[in-house]
Amino acid sequence: MKPAHSRCRQSLFKLGSLLLIGATWLMASVSANAAAATFDGTAVPGCSLSGLTYTCVSSPSTKSDTVTFAAGYIVNMVDYGNLYSSTAALGANSAINGNLIANSTVALGAGAYLNGSLQAGTTLALGAGAYVNGDPTAGTTVALGAGAYVNGNLTAGTTVALGADAFINGNLTAGTTVTLGAGSYVIRNVKAGSTVDLGAGSFVCRNIRAVSVATLGANTYINRNLRVETATLGADAYVNRNIRATTATLGAGACYASQTTTTLTLGAGAGVCPLPRPVTICRPIIYRRENY
Repeated sequence: MKPAHSRCRQSLFKLGSLLLIGATWLMASVSANAAAATFDGTAVPGCSLSGLTYTCVSSPSTKSDTVTFAAGYIVNMVDYGNLYSSTAALGANSAINGNLIANSTVALGAGAYLNGSLQAGTTLALGAGAYVNGDPTAGTTVALGAGAYVNGNLTAGTTVALGADAFINGNLTAGTTVTLGAGSYVIRNVKAGSTVDLGAGSFVCRNIRAVSVATLGANTYINRNLRVETATLGADAYVNRNIRATTATLGAGACYASQTTTTLTLGAGAGVCPLPRPVTICRPIIYRRENY
């Protein structure tokens, strides 16, 4: 008769074997799900390649995968379907015609283009001259490089920073802070949960609403209303309608159409604007890249 503990050892051995097989299968499964989809001229399952252009019937990647584009490569999703990823990085002058949905970060290189909706679970970065024809959203932060363009509404969970001459052809909304670089444009409204900071010569063609502080640099322009707790306007800044604030300080030559403030401090030559500025400067800039 075999000792009783011998059966226990056999059972434990079998259990260990099963666990090892299960762990091996799980690791293989995770590795498969984490496989990168790389558009660089190599074969991508479910996609055909002609020259520098891939055509994909459905997403070749999942929300667990890393997706990368080499410079100049284009992906056309049939019927403007979804391309899924964990993280996505587009090289310079690469493009997606379709929707990009990422669990975490998305980065578009200089001149890269996306024609569709864009969702980043955490951060979104657009390089200089990058273009999004849609309504991009990010769970945390958004940064646009110089001359980057969004043809739609831009939304971030925390902060948005626009580089010099960046352009938003829609509304801009951030959970905390918005910063506009010099000469940047927002064609519709800007809304921030805390602060707004406009660089010199930047334009907002509708309203600015910030909970606490708005700082406008020299020669900035708001075509409608500014509503904030504390407002500071640089030299020759211009509010075409009403400033509504508890405290407002205007630099030399800054002006407004009307104001509703508790405390107003005016620099030399600041006050009511002599004439409203023409709104032609607030016409959208169309880059005509919608059919890339």
